[in-house]
Amino acid sequence: MSEASEAELTQEEIKLLNIYQRVHCILGAIGAIPKTKEIKKGSVVLYRVVDSAVLDAALTPLLVKYRVLIEPSVLSLETSRVTKKAQYENQKDTEENHATVNLQIKWVNIDDPKDNFVGHWPGFGNDSGDKAIGKAITYSFRFGRCKTLNVSTGDAEPEETGQGDDPPAKTTTNKPANKPANKPANKPANKPAAPGGIKIISKVKAKAFSNFAKNLNLEDAQVIEFLEKNSIKSVEEIPDAKFEQLREGLKHLKGN
Repeated sequence: MSEASEAELTQEEIKLLNIYQRVHCILGAIGAIPKTKEIKKGSVVLYRVVDSAVLDAALTPLLVKYRVLIEPSVLSLETSRVTKKAQYENQKDTEENHATVNLQIKWVNIDDPKDNFVGHWPGFGNDSGDKAIGKAITYSFRFGRCKTLNVSTGDAEPEETGQGDDPPAKTTTNKPANKPANKPANKPANKPAAPGGIKIISKVKAKAFSNFAKNLNLEDAQVIEFLEKNSIKSVEEIPDAKFEQLREGLKHLKGN
Protein backbone atom coordinates (compact mmCIF):
# COMPACT_ATOMS: atom_id res chain seq x y z
CA MET A 1 0.00 0.00 0.00
CA SER A 2 1.36 3.44 -0.89
CA GLU A 3 1.85 6.20 1.65
CA ALA A 4 -0.87 8.19 -0.15
CA SER A 5 -3.50 5.65 0.84
CA GLU A 6 -2.63 5.91 4.52
CA ALA A 7 -4.66 9.06 5.01
CA GLU A 8 -7.38 11.02 3.23
CA LEU A 9 -5.81 14.29 2.19
CA THR A 10 -7.67 17.57 2.13
CA GLN A 11 -7.59 19.77 -0.97
CA GLU A 12 -5.27 22.18 0.83
CA GLU A 13 -2.85 19.34 1.58
CA ILE A 14 -3.03 18.09 -2.02
CA LYS A 15 -2.09 21.55 -3.26
CA LEU A 16 1.20 21.21 -1.37
CA LEU A 17 2.20 18.02 -3.22
CA ASN A 18 4.46 18.06 -6.28
CA ILE A 19 3.49 16.30 -9.51
CA TYR A 20 5.30 13.06 -8.64
CA GLN A 21 3.57 12.86 -5.25
CA ARG A 22 0.19 13.50 -6.87
CA VAL A 23 0.68 10.81 -9.51
CA HIS A 24 1.91 8.48 -6.77
CA CYS A 25 -1.40 9.03 -4.95
CA ILE A 26 -3.29 8.22 -8.15
CA LEU A 27 -1.17 5.11 -8.67
CA GLY A 28 -2.10 3.88 -5.20
CA ALA A 29 -5.81 4.46 -5.72
CA ILE A 30 -6.59 3.37 -9.27
CA GLY A 31 -6.39 -0.40 -8.71
CA ALA A 32 -6.51 -3.16 -11.34
CA ILE A 33 -8.34 -2.76 -14.64
CA PRO A 34 -8.90 -6.04 -16.56
CA LYS A 35 -8.76 -6.22 -20.35
CA THR A 36 -12.40 -6.50 -21.36
CA LYS A 37 -12.60 -4.92 -24.82
CA GLU A 38 -12.44 -7.50 -27.60
CA ILE A 39 -10.63 -6.67 -30.84
CA LYS A 40 -12.31 -8.66 -33.59
CA LYS A 41 -11.86 -9.46 -37.25
CA GLY A 42 -15.32 -10.38 -38.41
CA SER A 43 -16.68 -12.67 -35.74
CA VAL A 44 -13.22 -13.82 -34.59
CA VAL A 45 -11.78 -12.33 -31.40
CA LEU A 46 -8.11 -11.54 -32.06
CA TYR A 47 -7.17 -10.24 -28.60
CA ARG A 48 -8.40 -8.13 -25.71
CA VAL A 49 -7.29 -4.70 -24.51
CA VAL A 50 -8.10 -2.36 -21.64
CA ASP A 51 -11.26 -0.49 -22.61
CA SER A 52 -10.37 3.21 -22.88
CA ALA A 53 -13.81 4.16 -21.55
CA VAL A 54 -13.25 2.02 -18.44
CA LEU A 55 -9.78 3.52 -17.95
CA ASP A 56 -11.17 7.05 -18.31
CA ALA A 57 -13.96 6.32 -15.82
CA ALA A 58 -11.43 5.10 -13.25
CA LEU A 59 -8.77 7.74 -13.87
CA THR A 60 -10.69 10.99 -14.44
CA PRO A 61 -12.09 11.38 -10.87
CA LEU A 62 -8.60 10.81 -9.48
CA LEU A 63 -7.08 13.40 -11.82
CA VAL A 64 -9.69 15.90 -10.63
CA LYS A 65 -9.19 15.01 -6.98
CA TYR A 66 -5.38 15.26 -7.08
CA ARG A 67 -5.43 18.28 -9.42
CA VAL A 68 -3.48 16.77 -12.31
CA LEU A 69 -3.93 17.48 -16.03
CA ILE A 70 -2.88 15.01 -18.73
CA GLU A 71 -1.84 16.78 -21.93
CA PRO A 72 -1.27 14.52 -24.99
CA SER A 73 0.63 15.88 -28.03
CA VAL A 74 1.48 14.14 -31.30
CA LEU A 75 5.20 14.75 -31.89
CA SER A 76 5.36 12.85 -35.18
CA LEU A 77 2.98 11.05 -37.52
CA GLU A 78 3.68 8.73 -40.44
CA THR A 79 1.03 7.23 -42.70
CA SER A 80 1.23 4.70 -45.51
CA ARG A 81 -0.97 2.51 -47.66
CA VAL A 82 -0.33 -1.20 -47.13
CA THR A 83 -1.41 -3.98 -49.48
CA LYS A 84 -2.48 -7.19 -47.82
CA LYS A 85 -2.17 -10.27 -49.98
CA ALA A 86 -5.20 -12.52 -50.22
CA GLN A 87 -4.89 -15.80 -48.38
CA TYR A 88 -7.00 -17.79 -50.84
CA GLU A 89 -7.27 -17.89 -54.64
CA ASN A 90 -10.89 -16.76 -54.71
CA GLN A 91 -10.10 -13.62 -52.67
CA LYS A 92 -8.67 -10.28 -53.78
CA ASP A 93 -5.80 -8.32 -52.33
CA THR A 94 -6.95 -5.57 -49.96
CA GLU A 95 -5.43 -2.25 -48.98
CA GLU A 96 -5.26 -0.72 -45.52
CA ASN A 97 -4.12 2.61 -44.15
CA HIS A 98 -1.29 2.30 -41.63
CA ALA A 99 -0.40 5.04 -39.12
CA THR A 100 2.55 5.35 -36.71
CA VAL A 101 2.56 8.09 -34.09
CA ASN A 102 4.97 9.24 -31.41
CA LEU A 103 2.77 10.61 -28.64
CA GLN A 104 4.01 12.81 -25.82
CA ILE A 105 1.98 12.58 -22.61
CA LYS A 106 2.57 15.43 -20.16
CA TRP A 107 1.41 15.11 -16.54
CA VAL A 108 0.88 18.62 -15.14
CA ASN A 109 0.41 19.98 -11.63
CA ILE A 110 -2.44 22.44 -12.27
CA ASP A 111 -1.46 24.52 -9.23
CA ASP A 112 2.03 24.98 -10.67
CA PRO A 113 2.07 24.18 -14.43
CA LYS A 114 5.86 24.37 -14.51
CA ASP A 115 5.85 21.31 -12.25
CA ASN A 116 5.36 18.50 -14.80
CA PHE A 117 6.95 15.47 -16.44
CA VAL A 118 6.55 13.88 -19.87
CA GLY A 119 6.70 10.43 -21.43
CA HIS A 120 6.95 9.44 -25.10
CA TRP A 121 4.85 6.54 -26.34
CA PRO A 122 4.65 4.97 -29.83
CA GLY A 123 1.36 3.88 -31.33
CA PHE A 124 0.33 1.91 -34.41
CA GLY A 125 -3.00 1.63 -36.18
CA ASN A 126 -4.39 -0.13 -39.26
CA ASP A 127 -7.76 0.52 -40.85
CA SER A 128 -9.34 0.10 -44.28
CA GLY A 129 -11.07 3.48 -43.84
CA ASP A 130 -10.02 6.75 -42.18
CA LYS A 131 -9.55 5.55 -38.58
CA ALA A 132 -5.89 4.41 -38.67
CA ILE A 133 -4.58 7.64 -37.10
CA GLY A 134 -7.25 7.61 -34.39
CA LYS A 135 -6.47 3.98 -33.58
CA ALA A 136 -2.74 4.73 -33.30
CA ILE A 137 -3.30 7.69 -30.96
CA THR A 138 -5.82 5.76 -28.85
CA TYR A 139 -3.38 2.85 -28.50
CA SER A 140 -0.42 4.99 -27.42
CA PHE A 141 -2.51 7.18 -25.08
CA ARG A 142 -4.04 4.14 -23.35
CA PHE A 143 -0.70 2.29 -23.21
CA GLY A 144 1.20 5.32 -21.87
CA ARG A 145 -1.26 6.01 -19.05
CA CYS A 146 -1.46 2.35 -18.02
CA LYS A 147 2.33 1.96 -17.91
CA THR A 148 2.94 5.25 -16.09
CA LEU A 149 0.45 4.24 -13.39
CA ASN A 150 1.58 0.59 -13.40
CA VAL A 151 -2.04 -0.48 -13.95
CA SER A 152 -2.43 -4.23 -13.46
CA THR A 153 -4.59 -5.99 -16.04
CA GLY A 154 -4.18 -9.48 -14.57
CA ASP A 155 -3.11 -10.81 -17.96
CA ALA A 156 0.06 -11.83 -19.77
CA GLU A 157 2.23 -9.11 -21.27
CA PRO A 158 2.75 -8.98 -25.07
CA GLU A 159 6.29 -10.36 -24.88
CA GLU A 160 4.92 -13.40 -23.06
CA THR A 161 2.33 -14.19 -25.71
CA GLY A 162 3.99 -12.97 -28.88
CA GLN A 163 0.95 -10.82 -29.72
CA GLY A 164 0.01 -7.14 -29.47
CA ASP A 165 -2.19 -7.96 -26.49
CA ASP A 166 -3.20 -11.06 -24.64
CA PRO A 167 -5.00 -13.75 -26.72
CA PRO A 168 -8.70 -14.39 -26.10
CA ALA A 169 -9.88 -17.21 -23.89
CA LYS A 170 -10.18 -20.54 -25.69
CA THR A 171 -13.71 -21.15 -24.42
CA THR A 172 -16.69 -18.83 -24.34
CA THR A 173 -17.33 -19.66 -20.69
CA ASN A 174 -14.07 -18.09 -19.55
CA LYS A 175 -15.32 -14.51 -19.43
CA PRO A 176 -13.56 -11.76 -17.51
CA ALA A 177 -15.11 -11.12 -14.12
CA ASN A 178 -16.98 -7.89 -13.54
CA LYS A 179 -14.71 -5.98 -11.21
CA PRO A 180 -14.96 -2.35 -10.16
CA ALA A 181 -12.52 -0.21 -12.15
CA ASN A 182 -11.50 1.82 -9.13
CA LYS A 183 -11.20 -0.44 -6.11
CA PRO A 184 -10.71 1.60 -2.93
CA ALA A 185 -7.53 0.92 -1.08
CA ASN A 186 -7.78 -0.83 2.28
CA LYS A 187 -7.22 1.52 5.13
CA PRO A 188 -4.65 0.63 7.79
CA ALA A 189 -6.13 -0.68 10.99
CA ASN A 190 -4.23 1.72 13.22
CA LYS A 191 -2.58 5.09 12.83
CA PRO A 192 0.90 5.61 14.27
CA ALA A 193 0.84 6.74 17.87
CA ALA A 194 3.19 8.85 19.93
CA PRO A 195 4.17 7.96 23.49
CA GLY A 196 1.09 8.01 25.70
CA GLY A 197 -1.19 6.70 22.96
CA ILE A 198 -1.60 10.07 21.17
CA LYS A 199 -2.21 9.64 17.44
CA ILE A 200 0.42 11.30 15.27
CA ILE A 201 0.21 12.41 11.66
CA SER A 202 0.95 10.06 8.75
CA LYS A 203 4.09 10.26 6.64
CA VAL A 204 2.10 12.01 3.91
CA LYS A 205 0.92 14.70 6.32
CA ALA A 206 4.44 15.08 7.70
CA LYS A 207 5.73 15.66 4.17
CA ALA A 208 2.93 18.13 3.50
CA PHE A 209 3.81 20.02 6.72
CA SER A 210 7.48 20.26 5.67
CA ASN A 211 6.51 21.46 2.18
CA PHE A 212 4.19 24.05 3.71
CA ALA A 213 7.07 25.39 5.79
CA LYS A 214 9.36 25.52 2.74
CA ASN A 215 6.70 27.44 0.79
CA LEU A 216 6.77 30.01 3.60
CA ASN A 217 10.58 30.19 3.17
CA LEU A 218 11.14 29.03 6.74
CA GLU A 219 14.49 27.48 7.61
CA ASP A 220 14.62 23.95 9.04
CA ALA A 221 16.13 25.34 12.23
CA GLN A 222 13.16 27.72 12.64
CA VAL A 223 10.69 24.87 12.20
CA ILE A 224 12.52 22.64 14.69
CA GLU A 225 12.69 25.45 17.25
CA PHE A 226 8.98 26.15 16.74
CA LEU A 227 8.09 22.48 17.28
CA GLU A 228 10.31 22.19 20.36
CA LYS A 229 8.47 25.14 21.90
CA ASN A 230 5.36 23.02 21.51
CA SER A 231 7.07 20.00 23.14
CA ILE A 232 7.39 18.18 19.79
CA LYS A 233 10.75 16.70 18.82
CA SER A 234 10.26 16.42 15.03
CA VAL A 235 7.75 16.81 12.19
CA GLU A 236 7.15 13.04 12.26
CA GLU A 237 5.90 13.29 15.88
CA ILE A 238 3.27 16.00 15.37
CA PRO A 239 -0.02 14.95 17.05
CA ASP A 240 -2.78 14.64 14.48
CA ALA A 241 -5.10 16.77 16.61
CA LYS A 242 -2.62 19.67 16.52
CA PHE A 243 -1.81 19.53 12.78
CA GLU A 244 -3.99 22.45 11.64
CA GLN A 245 -3.13 24.53 14.72
CA LEU A 246 0.60 24.11 14.10
CA ARG A 247 0.24 25.00 10.41
CA GLU A 248 -1.44 28.24 11.44
CA GLY A 249 1.42 28.77 13.89
CA LEU A 250 3.90 28.59 10.99
CA LYS A 251 2.05 31.43 9.28
CA HIS A 252 2.31 33.57 12.42
CA LEU A 253 5.97 32.60 12.74
CA LYS A 254 6.59 34.01 9.26
CA GLY A 255 4.48 37.04 10.01
CA ASN A 256 1.71 36.18 7.52
